[in-house]
Amino acid sequence: MVISLLNSPTITLYKHKGMKQLMILRHGEAGFQDDGMGDFGRQLTTSGKFSLEKLAQVLKERNLVFDLLIKSPAIRTLQTAEIILETVPVREEIEHEQIYGGSTKSLLEIINAIPKEYEKVLLVGHNPGISALVGYLTNDYHLVMTPGMMVVMDIFVPYWSLVTNSSGTLKEVLQ
Repeated sequence: MVISLLNSPTITLYKHKGMKQLMILRHGEAGFQDDGMGDFGRQLTTSGKFSLEKLAQVLKERNLVFDLLIKSPAIRTLQTAEIILETVPVREEIEHEQIYGGSTKSLLEIINAIPKEYEKVLLVGHNPGISALVGYLTNDYHLVMTPGMMVVMDIFVPYWSLVTNSSGTLKEVLQ
């Protein structure tokens, strides 16, 4: 006997009413500079900008709209977010200092504080924190995010405050 949960009203209700989407984007390829600003002031390379422009076009073709964009205040993440914002609509954006150098715990605290009305959120950040976060949320610790890589996760909770270990499913990797 085969029991299918796909047509179950409870499962369908949970799937559609209780799902968030979290996209995590590692900043584009950045150069190394000796201008006294250190790592925080590194800027995107021409190649990094080009790759992000291609990614932004893919997102535009999908008619994607982000409810919220959360970004690190480091120069390369600001530039990355700016390239995405030139092509993809975002309803609200904020800078969050804890993303720069953020641990899984601090990044999760940022996610847990997102108001419930936001459904599609883009977080632009840095390694190793964001790769560790993706592993924590999806239980897939093999993915190491390279510059300009975006992961798309379905988060199966009705409120961001409930996001924790294994509450996400890796849906797609874009680069």
